[in-house]
Amino acid sequence: TWTGGSSPAPRAGRRRSGHGGCNHFTAALEPSADGLRIGPVASTRMACPPERMAFERTFLAALTRITGFDIAPDGRLMLTENDSPLIVARR
Repeated sequence: TWTGGSSPAPRAGRRRSGHGGCNHFTAALEPSADGLRIGPVASTRMACPPERMAFERTFLAALTRITGFDIAPDGRLMLTENDSPLIVARR
């Protein structure tokens, strides 16, 4: 889950927050003319089942690898790394 505003497109100086499957997180968004940077990411530190913790670690690490974004015709937000979809989100 990713929250923090009604607009799906990132805006400079904004923070977004969400739930990674186990913990709540927040991250800064820094869009630029040539891409997007997310991070640093901060999260709560609740213990969950190992498989959920592993998923969340992978997800939060992926956020810091984002270099750009695109919005698909069907409204999905595609967070990309070097123009390849890394995370795809929908409302």
